[in-house]
Amino acid sequence: MGSSRKPKPQDAPPAALHPVLRLTGRLWQGVDVMDEDGKPLRLAVVDQAGKVVEEGDGLSRAVWKAVLNAYLEHLRELGLMRELTEPPAVHQAPGNAAKASISPP
Repeated sequence: MGSSRKPKPQDAPPAALHPVLRLTGRLWQGVDVMDEDGKPLRLAVVDQAGKVVEEGDGLSRAVWKAVLNAYLEHLRELGLMRELTEPPAVHQAPGNAAKASISPP
């Protein structure tokens, strides 16, 4: 199932915008930014005056959560992912209820 939509330049991954930066994302860590030698860089938000408004690991995790939520919403819109509002019912024959047994030491 392919998409007929043609990619636009702004669809390029952020790492392609600056060839010496490498951006990665991990569920447990957030977004990592590294230079061309693999040394870690800090992610920051800078205002119009050049003042750093926010930086660091918390920002990295917040950016990752926003990206992940956007991706999951995209999958939902395509019908490739469903959310269950309650767990599926467990069917069990009457009289076959699971019994816990604890034996004395």
